[in-house]
Amino acid sequence: MPVLAAPSQTYSIRDFEQNNREVAELAEALENKDGITILYPTKTGENFQQLATIVPETLRTLDEALAAVTPSLVRKVSSYYYELNKRRLTFEYVHADMRGPYGEHPQSEVQVGGFNRYTSRIRLFIPNPGEQGVATGDNPLTVTHEFAHAFHYMLTDRYGYISMERRWLELMEGYSFAPERVNKKVFVSEYAATEYDEDFAETFAHAFVCNRPGLGISNRFFRQMGKTKVVTPLGKKVAYIEQLLKLTMPDNQEMLENYRLVYSTPVSTTAAGLRLSGPHLLFINMPEPRLVPMTLLRNLLVSEKSTVWFPSLGGWYCQDLYGNHLVLFPEGTYGNPGKNLMEYKEELDAKYAEDLAQAQLLKQEREEERAELTARTQQPAEKEKEPEPEPKDGGTLLRTLPSVA
Repeated sequence: MPVLAAPSQTYSIRDFEQNNREVAELAEALENKDGITILYPTKTGENFQQLATIVPETLRTLDEALAAVTPSLVRKVSSYYYELNKRRLTFEYVHADMRGPYGEHPQSEVQVGGFNRYTSRIRLFIPNPGEQGVATGDNPLTVTHEFAHAFHYMLTDRYGYISMERRWLELMEGYSFAPERVNKKVFVSEYAATEYDEDFAETFAHAFVCNRPGLGISNRFFRQMGKTKVVTPLGKKVAYIEQLLKLTMPDNQEMLENYRLVYSTPVSTTAAGLRLSGPHLLFINMPEPRLVPMTLLRNLLVSEKSTVWFPSLGGWYCQDLYGNHLVLFPEGTYGNPGKNLMEYKEELDAKYAEDLAQAQLLKQEREEERAELTARTQQPAEKEKEPEPEPKDGGTLLRTLPSVA
């Protein structure tokens, strides 16, 4: 959904030349790592030098999002489109008229992103300089959603669009798109309920991005029928995509493990006495978005200058004109913690650092497990090969579905 916003003071570009240099270096590094092309708009500065109108944090968000699906998968998809169009997968940041209802010429709709399979381009929209609008390039869910479209169309060329759509509809157990009320055990989001292509991309994106405490959606993969747990349509769709990932890159264990985190991620977490849960926490561990939601600033009587970014919450803490303590989240929602979070900043920062350390430790443990497994499989087969252990998370769901191929 589009969210009108105001520029954050944090990302006012004061040194255009330094910004230009950092953006260029990051773009080159990402292009080399992921086998992609990155395009971004510039504006003419002094001496007619072309200066980037995105900021380094924009590309760091792209890096975080693509790291979850893994560079190996990104390179594979990019290579496919190069063979198809003679162009690598391209992430293009584009200025767009996103003034919405608050602009001089009001608009009712705002486009937030798109993928064109014939040009190999993923478009991520950013507002024109000085314009109030959304910056979808700062949103990890949008980045992953558009990449999912590229992955999906690559698969439909292999398995057939109609066949894949028919299979998807079977998993939905009779539910239809565009329902009056979205069933959360069927669709991962309201946008997913609009049509098949968007449902696939939204399900893929949420499974990779909702992989931190407070974001878990695995509680929506089952429903209780008497004493038996039954897999929901959403659970079947998530498992179906996992099958497709396995078929595409069976040796990419990092990708599969990142995907399976959705099965084990807690639905909520607690920090500084706050119970945190829901999709508004998508920006935890992510760089601060460039824009603060203007709809919240106006409706809640908040000054943008008073906001403070809390990476541990994935939102901005502030007080409104009446002294209420608020947290504004980038996708347009807000919460009222009822306390001055500046007094809890050290505690929240410590919890944030602890979560990062645990995530890094888990990553190292999994790398060691993969290395050990690789070493065992490369040894001469002196005895019958032992079966590979079942994955701890999500393995049972896969047995409920027939083969994709």
